[in-house]
Parts: sequence; C-alpha cells; structure tokens
Amino acid sequence: MEKYELKYFVPQTRIEALRRSLMPFVELDEHARRTGGEYTVNSIYYDTPSYDAYHEKLAGLKHRQKLRIRGYGTSDADQLVYLEIKRKSDMLISKSRAAVPYEQVDEFLRTATLESTASNGNGSNRANAEAFLYHVRRRGMRPVALVRYQRQAF
Repeated sequence: MEKYELKYFVPQTRIEALRRSLMPFVELDEHARRTGGEYTVNSIYYDTPSYDAYHEKLAGLKHRQKLRIRGYGTSDADQLVYLEIKRKSDMLISKSRAAVPYEQVDEFLRTATLESTASNGNGSNRANAEAFLYHVRRRGMRPVALVRYQRQAF
C-alpha cells in the first residue's frame, strides 16, 4: 500500500467547525461506522538503543522507516494486532503489515513462532511478520513509546 500523507495541526477550538464543514463531502470509514463514529488506536513504537528512528525524524530525513505494533479497540486475546514497518520515501508513504492474534505477539517476538499467520490476511503476512522481527533483532530494537488516541476516520 502506497499513499501520500499530509498532516495539519488544527486548534482544538476549531475541530467541531472543521468536522461540520467536511461532513457533506465524506463518509465515516468502515471501522468508525461499526463503532459509532470513533475507535481507539494503540501503537507501540520500536527504536534502537540510540533512538535512530527518533533522530532520523527530527533531522527530517526524506528516507526513513519506523516499526510499530498497532491494535484497534480493545486488547482481547483473539483480536488481531498488526506488526508494521512504515516507510517514508520523500513524500510517499508505504507500509507492510502482518496480522497476528494479540495473544501470540509476545511468543512470536521471543521465538519467531507464529502458528496462525497463514490464515491472517494475504500470502505476504508471514513474510511481513518475519521482516518485522528481522529489523527488531538486527538493530536491537525495543519498545520505546505507547501512543493511544481516539480516531474518527473518513
């Protein structure tokens, strides 16, 4: 998946007016419709011991990547979470991700054993999970930040 991302700061006092002006032109995405308009996004970001990803972001490097584990909603044992490698190449964003049952993430990170990757998503799911683990181990990455927010997606 490749896309362009543009992000803007909007003062909190103007958010409701912005939503009202956009509503005639957009629809809630499928996840937001299922949950009544908003849903929780939980992301655990990984970085190296010297915080290479953080420093690359601060330096404004045009080519960089970040690793995260992302989940939506609650942390039920059978819920899927996603091992993601998000790449930025100038203004183009691409992401590879592997869907993994929440209850199997710790075991996979410890042992590289993942029983159900073949059944989750497309055929590249196992390869994406292995790529995630490869970067974590090769670069000595570890969890460094938890980001949790409510999303209203269109």
